[in-house]
Amino acid sequence: MENVNNLIIALSLGQKLENDELSKQAIIELAKIFGIKVEVINTTELDRELEQLIENGKRVDAIKLYRVSNPGLGLKEAKDEIDRRFPRPNVW
Repeated sequence: MENVNNLIIALSLGQKLENDELSKQAIIELAKIFGIKVEVINTTELDRELEQLIENGKRVDAIKLYRVSNPGLGLKEAKDEIDRRFPRPNVW
């Protein structure tokens, strides 16, 4: 419950959440309190799914999936991470 209290305080102060295990655990606990189903995705499974989406031209879906699997991560941070991990080929 301490994780949830820290999360609520951070959110109320407008603080950006760091992408760490404590934040993820707090969000999972908070979701349970409100009866929200949260699916935790294994990292290697996530990597495979992201790669498959990118290969199929579904970059936006990859960004959405990355955000869902990293609670508290903003859209820009998720896009930047996908761009870093899966750079677009230079086409002239």
